[in-house]
Amino acid sequence: MAKVFDHIDWNLQIRAKEKREAEAILKNFGTAAGATIRIISLEIGWKSDSLFEAKLIAPFNVEEPSQAIFRLLLMMREVATGWQIKGPIDYEGGLWLFGGLAAVPQARFLVAGIEWANVEMRNFPMVRK
Repeated sequence: MAKVFDHIDWNLQIRAKEKREAEAILKNFGTAAGATIRIISLEIGWKSDSLFEAKLIAPFNVEEPSQAIFRLLLMMREVATGWQIKGPIDYEGGLWLFGGLAAVPQARFLVAGIEWANVEMRNFPMVRK
């Protein structure tokens, strides 16, 4: 039986003066991506007090790896250009991982304020310590 890609994990770095501005950028990001996002964390980054780090999750619910990869590529296209693709990586037992990384200045974000993005989807749970 196929395992479901039930969500997408997004990690973003956002240039903003205050948390409220970063939250507005994340709302615009979700709209551009065409996804209902849930903010897991939003904190001031270690590099600068005007650079926020955000962890997001978006529901996905796709079973077929090729369909999941294609849908994620379409979503990635809506938020940035210049992605570095990670995968697809297939593991034993029908497990898959796919993702991408985009960073200024090589990438151009279509949502103002985002400077770095990492996205991953997998059909297995992420190990958390």
